[in-house]
Amino acid sequence: MLLIKCGSNGVYFKLASNKRLQEMGLAMPSKLASWSDQELFRETYVVKNFKSALAGGDTTIAVFLSAMLKNYNVYDSLKIRMKNWSALLYDL
Repeated sequence: MLLIKCGSNGVYFKLASNKRLQEMGLAMPSKLASWSDQELFRETYVVKNFKSALAGGDTTIAVFLSAMLKNYNVYDSLKIRMKNWSALLYDL
């Protein structure tokens, strides 16, 4: 898996093949087919009263991995990540 943050534009996500993802061990998503061989870009949510991007990178990875480990599909995991990051920027 490759996740690249693109600042205020969003995130780019590239997923490995099904065969490669099967090597993840216990972290492997339960619905592997929905995680395999995909390439996605998810735009950010518009944030009014922007304060700071402090800890945005750490939060991005933590929220995304948490959603993945809770067996959300890749689309919902990215959506949760973007909403959480937007809330972080607003609440500081």
